[in-house]
Amino acid sequence: MEAFHEAAHSAFAFEMGLKIVEIRMKPDAKGTYSAAVATEDRKGLVQAAEEADRRGHAEEMIRMLMAGKAAEEALGSTDPQMNFRALRDDVDITYFRRTYIPESEQKEVMDRLLAEVKASVTDAGSPMRQAIAALAVKLIEIGDNSLGGDEVREILQRFLEPPTAKSS
Repeated sequence: MEAFHEAAHSAFAFEMGLKIVEIRMKPDAKGTYSAAVATEDRKGLVQAAEEADRRGHAEEMIRMLMAGKAAEEALGSTDPQMNFRALRDDVDITYFRRTYIPESEQKEVMDRLLAEVKASVTDAGSPMRQAIAALAVKLIEIGDNSLGGDEVREILQRFLEPPTAKSS
C-alpha cells in the first residue's frame, strides 16, 4: 500500500504543478516505513505567494496531503500501517488548515477538500486513478529504491495534464 499512498501524493502534486524531486521507497534503519515524496518546499511556496493567493495554494497542498490515505482507503486497505503512514501528512495538513483557513470555515473547507480528493481517487476510470495505479506499479517494481522526478513526471503525464498545459 505504500506505493499507492506515495503515488497518490505524487499525482496530486504533479497536477497542481509542484516539482517532484523523487519518490523514496527505502525502509529506515529499523526496517520500518520511511517512503516519501520529495518535492520543492511546500510551506515556502505558499508563504511566497501573493497574500490573496495563499489560501488557494494551501487548499491545493491539503488536497495533495490527503491523497495518500484517501487512495489507500479507496483500495479497501486494512493495513494497520495506513494511519502511521499518514501521520506526517496530518501534521502538515494541520499547519496549512490552521495557518490559512479561518477557524469558522475549517470544518466546511476540510469536508469539501476530502470529498474532492475521494471523488478523484475512487473513480477507477478517472485519469487521476489511472495515473496513481501506473505510478504505483512502477514503485512496486523498483522495490526499496528511489524513482527520480523525471521518471515520475514521465509516467504521470501519460494520464494527467500539467497545469501549464491546462491553461493554454
